[in-house]
Amino acid sequence: MGRIQSNIGLTSGIDIAKTVDQLMTVASKPVDLLNTRVKGLQAQQVAITELTALVVGIQLQSDRIGVASSIATTTANSAKPDVVTAAISGKAVPGNYSVQVLQTAQTATASSAPISSTSELLQAGEFVVRTGGFVDGSMDLDDVRGGSGVTRGLIRVTDRSGTSKEVDLRFAATMEDVVKAINNSGLKVSAKTVGDRLTLNDLSGQTTSNLIVEEVGGGRTAADLGLGGINVSTNTATGDDLAFLGASTRLSTLRDQRGLSMRFGSELTVNLKDGTSLSVDLDSSNPPRTVGQLLAKVNAANPDKLEMRIRENGDGFDLIDKTSGSNTFAASGRLASELGLASTTDVNGVISGSRVQNTLSGPLLGTLNGGKGIGTPGTVAITNRVGVTTQVDLSGSEGLRDVMDKINQSNSGVTASLNRSRTGIVLQDVTGGSASNLIIADGDANGTATKLGLAVNVAKSSVDGQSLKMQYVGEATELSRLNQGRGVRIGSFTITNGSGGQKSVSITPNTKTVGDLLELVNANTIGVQARLNDDGDGIVIVDSSNGSGSLTITENQSGNTAKDLGILGTGVSKTEPNRREINGSQTFRLQVGASDTVSDVVKKINDAGGPITASLLTSGPSTVRVLLTSRATGEAGRMVADGDAIGLNINASGAARDALISVGGASDTGGTLIRSSTNTINNAVEGVSLTLKGTSTSPVDISVTQNNSTLERNLQLFVDQFNKVRDKIDKETEFNTDTGTTGMLIGSSEVLRAEQTLTRLITQRTFGSGRVQSLEQLGLSLNDKGKLEFDKEKLTKAIAANPEDVTSFLTKETTGFGARAKKALDAIVGINNSTLVLRNQSLQRQIESTNKRIETQNARLGRERERLLNQFYKLEETLSKIRNNSNAMTDINSVLARFQDL
Repeated sequence: MGRIQSNIGLTSGIDIAKTVDQLMTVASKPVDLLNTRVKGLQAQQVAITELTALVVGIQLQSDRIGVASSIATTTANSAKPDVVTAAISGKAVPGNYSVQVLQTAQTATASSAPISSTSELLQAGEFVVRTGGFVDGSMDLDDVRGGSGVTRGLIRVTDRSGTSKEVDLRFAATMEDVVKAINNSGLKVSAKTVGDRLTLNDLSGQTTSNLIVEEVGGGRTAADLGLGGINVSTNTATGDDLAFLGASTRLSTLRDQRGLSMRFGSELTVNLKDGTSLSVDLDSSNPPRTVGQLLAKVNAANPDKLEMRIRENGDGFDLIDKTSGSNTFAASGRLASELGLASTTDVNGVISGSRVQNTLSGPLLGTLNGGKGIGTPGTVAITNRVGVTTQVDLSGSEGLRDVMDKINQSNSGVTASLNRSRTGIVLQDVTGGSASNLIIADGDANGTATKLGLAVNVAKSSVDGQSLKMQYVGEATELSRLNQGRGVRIGSFTITNGSGGQKSVSITPNTKTVGDLLELVNANTIGVQARLNDDGDGIVIVDSSNGSGSLTITENQSGNTAKDLGILGTGVSKTEPNRREINGSQTFRLQVGASDTVSDVVKKINDAGGPITASLLTSGPSTVRVLLTSRATGEAGRMVADGDAIGLNINASGAARDALISVGGASDTGGTLIRSSTNTINNAVEGVSLTLKGTSTSPVDISVTQNNSTLERNLQLFVDQFNKVRDKIDKETEFNTDTGTTGMLIGSSEVLRAEQTLTRLITQRTFGSGRVQSLEQLGLSLNDKGKLEFDKEKLTKAIAANPEDVTSFLTKETTGFGARAKKALDAIVGINNSTLVLRNQSLQRQIESTNKRIETQNARLGRERERLLNQFYKLEETLSKIRNNSNAMTDINSVLARFQDL
């Protein structure tokens, strides 16, 4: 039977739909309450979500604050960028710095004489490039006077004519610079180094005035140079001793920069007269760096028995035996040998070593001949071109300059000076005669002339002596200084001896010196040894295994270590049977064949990967030159090329030169001089990289400024975001006493915990970050309403006063503000198990649970509505039937009545 469509009962006249709706309204009261609860939960969820987003905003800002790069932006600017540019390269300190560029770095170059064609054949022979062993060195001013150095400034010199001039020594770096400055001053005064002193000679020929040296502007430059107080009526004035050892003398500068080698084990063993023996280990992990530290370590071995001291003349060391007895007092070990103590007999309980302090100019004689020296200097017999022979006594000479001075003062008619390559001596006959050959011969049994490379007998007036083979590679030489300062690359190589035995040698970052390398190679059992070579310019690998095969050294894993050491390849046979050597000389040697052209030689030079590159330069019609360029810049790239043996005449065209700047100088002082092999100098001004473009006659201002705008902006955004959170919490936890209404989150324990965490983050003091311990010191504080305020001026003052402490307070790992804020805010809004996120999840679960109850109730109410409607519909049907029955009875009664009427 179909449902009645009308909402009004046709029989009863009842409004069925309205009646059912009213009944359902009453029945729906519980559902309405649930819906109201859902809306409340959703409103809370919205409030929690909005609060979470705002707190996340605080976290993002605190993260930015906790990054060191956001603390302050430091910039460096040069007042003359055409002279020097500046850029931040590290942790720079704001301020103004004075930098004067005295000279820029220059790469050594040399060029050949003109050649007609690149296809021109050269002679068979050896092309040689020397990169060290130069004998024209000069003591650095910082190393004189026992390491106390010289205060740079101006001095006033008056010659005997009465002429006075100021000599500018503000930028003098070496003793040679001092000598040149005086000699180029325009005065009639000549300066030179004689022994360990400066000597001034008046050339004016007058006696109007004394020869005078004075300080300028209250300085002490003259005094530090040993010239203080000179005021003499003679034509010559000699200064004080400048080349002596002191506690501050750096050990690395001794022995012509060869230093002292200090490695594992006992470096010094001393046998005392009482029969006891002392061994001194200088601790290679923390070796002494200065003379003072060396003396302290040795004297700590047994102060009652042994003492080391600087000897009386100041240029070496004495060992003093404090014991008594009949035994021999002697010293041995590497240190004893290097200090000249090992081969010396004691005198009254004192062993005096050799000279280890450098001379003011030129090398020590002990550094020549590959470090073997020339022994005790004796006599050289010089016969000039006139035929007159002079015996020149060189005894007592300690340096090469002493030798030349004695020859020049001998009145032999022959002068001595450094040769063009600066590796030896050139002798020049100045008599003008030709009756005799120029003859230089040994005048003693020691062979002094021969050892000095001067023994000749030639019909020439000028003789270029042989290379003196000044040693510049020693056991203490750092590997980083080899290859013109390019160093030795980390890696390994394999040595194979003549018997087929192999040894792998690994160079690690801990392999610092040549001595370390020698120990690694010598720690083998295959009969191969490494030592310093005889020329003093590298190492030599010697195979004494008696095998008949070849000595070879190969790289491991395509490395370059052996190549950098100059030992890659196959050994050459020596005179002893089955003895082979590989010489790792730092001197570059190239064999040229008779069929090699100029182009061939250029290619061979470049292919060899040695210390120079070669190119062809067109210098005119049908004329070319070979241009040689050092691979290293600055003094480290100094080189001398010798092409005489192959018919290639080569002359220097550009001298190797370090960059030199003065930092912090004034009108009367030179400041701190800094050298660099390149035109980029780092940390001359701390944290700043300087690039030199040219020179300047006056200081250039380098300004380092700190811009706090990034930190200010981040802190202001942090403050703004914090206050948004504060406003949100106030709104959602508000209770309006007038209306009785409340915020959606009033009474929320989660919000209370979040509020407490934020307040604690702002007000908490921390320690371990220096003098900055709170945000309040940086200008951040809470007002009486709990809002954050920011005093930017306070921040600026804090950064200016304690920049490092500000950085540490904000960025320090684990305890810095950024780290603490992250930890605290993660507890509030972090992804996992944070307060507000958990509350949001709880609300979501409650909403979902309540909605399910509503769905269940609505389903039940739907069924109830259906039941009520059906009941009313059935009532209508019943009433309709009753009506129909009533009508039928009426009809029957009507019929019956009619029957009665009948």
